[in-house]
Formats: sequence, C-alpha cells, structure tokens
Amino acid sequence: MLINKRTKEILAKKLVHLKSFYRIGTGLMFRSRKSCENKAFIFHLNSKRKYSITMSFVFFAIDIIMLDKNRKVIEIKKDLKPFTHYNPKQKFKYMIELLPANRNVKIGDVLEIN
Repeated sequence: MLINKRTKEILAKKLVHLKSFYRIGTGLMFRSRKSCENKAFIFHLNSKRKYSITMSFVFFAIDIIMLDKNRKVIEIKKDLKPFTHYNPKQKFKYMIELLPANRNVKIGDVLEIN
C-alpha cells in the first residue's frame, strides 16, 4: 500500500515497482486505464535525477508525485494529459504515477511504501 503518513490516507492499495531500465523507460505506455485502477506505479531510480516525463502512448491522464530519498514529497504534477511531456523542476529519487484523484498530498508530506 501507499500511505500518506501525515493524513493516514491510503493513496493506492496495490503497488507496481519499476526498477529496470526497460520498465522505467516504458512506464505506463500501452496500458489501459482500467489496468491502473487502485494501483501506484513506483519508479525506483539508482540515484537522484531529473528525468523528462513523456506521455507518449499513454492514453489517459495521470498524477505524478516526485519523492526524495527519504520518500518526502518534493514535487507534484496533477492531471498530466496523454501525448504531452513534463520536465520536473527538481531531481528526485522516486516517482509515483497514479490515476487522477482528489488526494490530500502536499509538498513536504512523507509517503509510506509497503
């Protein structure tokens, strides 16, 4: 589960960990919206980096949460549209992609990944 420690809100019940170069590179490409329901896709980077995020072949909008090495929220991008891209403002260690929802997540919150 993915839980906001400040609010105790469950952000996702199922986690998909993306660690390999291939899995990180493809992310949610060619997946259906239905296959992403109640899931958080967690990108584990080897070091803190600044990756450009592309929505090529992602056919639905998503929310993105960037975390530092302590899993503290450092940046949030809501409702990123299909076939667009986003350049994060900061380097991050973890990136989480979820379907859009009204979540009570703020910069500085710490997320628990179980």
